Amino acid sequence: MKLARVALLMTVACAAAGHRAKDQVVGASPGLSASAGAPKQEVLLRMVRTGCLGWCPEYTVEVDADGAVRYEGIGYVLTGGSATGRLTAASMATLRQAIDQAKFWSLPIKCCDCYDVTDSPSVKMTVTDARSAKTIDDYHGCNATPKAMRDLEDSVDRIVDIEQWIGTDAQRKACFVQRGACATGR
Repeated sequence: MKLARVALLMTVACAAAGHRAKDQVVGASPGLSASAGAPKQEVLLRMVRTGCLGWCPEYTVEVDADGAVRYEGIGYVLTGGSATGRLTAASMATLRQAIDQAKFWSLPIKCCDCYDVTDSPSVKMTVTDARSAKTIDDYHGCNATPKAMRDLEDSVDRIVDIEQWIGTDAQRKACFVQRGACATGR
């Protein structure tokens, strides 16, 4: 119980130290904000990263068809809770291209559903288009996962600039592994 309290306090401290603007436009100049009050758009992509035995970041990110981005930090991230952003038209085109390059719609739903190694994180990705929605659950302990799927997961993180919320590997290591100050690198 005491360890859980310490972990919670570290998470709160790290989240406060790594806080960024919650309405930052991603893929655009810093300081721009997403438009408020816009009608809800169709979700193009939803990606959920789960935890692992170590300090793997746990979060959900959704990207709407109009470029709105919603983030929810759960664990081992510098920004816990909700944050929003917006992708530019160019970033949206890059995201759609990444989905196409991965041949997401052609991948078997169970392509990544094996357990060769235990205690690994998972990524559950759902993509929606005019035709339908498809979800693939990629357990990172599955050695059979197509490289294209892992590349797509990494591309989504890069395109939405996930490090603005979860921090870099070095920042998260300092915060959660070395139990030091949660420096943001600024």
